[in-house]
Amino acid sequence: MKICSRCGSENEDYVKFCVHCGKSFDNTDNHFAVVEEPSLIKKIFYKFDEEKQKYRIAKIKSFLVVEAIAVFIWSFNELWVYIDSSKGDLFVSLITVLCMVVIFFIPSAVILFIIKKICQFLQAHS
Repeated sequence: MKICSRCGSENEDYVKFCVHCGKSFDNTDNHFAVVEEPSLIKKIFYKFDEEKQKYRIAKIKSFLVVEAIAVFIWSFNELWVYIDSSKGDLFVSLITVLCMVVIFFIPSAVILFIIKKICQFLQAHS
């Protein structure tokens, strides 16, 4: 039988925790780390820096998100005349807007990725 050092209750030999108070029978503390789930804003605009153990702004991701939103608004604004004239279909206009976002978004992402790799290479060799 194991005797709990916190509450004094008897426990079976095979248990790892006291059945009355929950204290661990091994010599480690029974504390659990609280892990904060990052918010949606942190997931989109921030990146966790393992070295410094904190979040830092992800410049490339932030730029691409803002660019995608701006192109979407601009494209939708341009196509609103087509929708407003009652000749157009909203679904077709939305697909067109999304295509325009992709057309602007992919080259920007590729260019920014190449610039990031060049900067990392130059930092590593300087």
